[in-house]
Amino acid sequence: FAKASTSVTVAKSGGDYTTVTSALNAVSSGTIIYIKNGTYKEKITVSKSNITFIGDSNTSTILTYSDSSSAAGGTTASASVTISASGFRAENIYFKNDFDYDNSSVSNKQAVAVVCKADQASFYNCRFHSHQDTLELWSGTGRQYFSGCTIEGCVDFIFGNGTGLFEN
Repeated sequence: FAKASTSVTVAKSGGDYTTVTSALNAVSSGTIIYIKNGTYKEKITVSKSNITFIGDSNTSTILTYSDSSSAAGGTTASASVTISASGFRAENIYFKNDFDYDNSSVSNKQAVAVVCKADQASFYNCRFHSHQDTLELWSGTGRQYFSGCTIEGCVDFIFGNGTGLFEN
């Protein structure tokens, strides 16, 4: 894990940025992004290496979107957060896809919270929640580590052909 050279803050008010996406678009690789408590409803893609997300709380710093495989054009495309760059790190973040599985009339209801395609990605004290297909891991592109995390779902809540190590 590379040492971060800069940091910024995302907050609904009073931060450097009001959305995670705007912060990601502005920063360079190796940046720490502090995310204050709040619900950030946006589709997020991390494509710069060695980015760190540090939230205030894994119950109140929520990164979410509402998408399903039917609407997005596939299961992987439904992800609220997609991580494709190496060295990603997250602490105290609640990753969620809040697609309304029970009240939707669509047939393909997979709704991914996180797709992790990154090598050397790590998650500490994070939560992952969706109804179906919560956390998708890919192995051809990397290894992922989860420590003290909670992963919730009903069907295939951890899936893919990934290499993940889960501790505590």
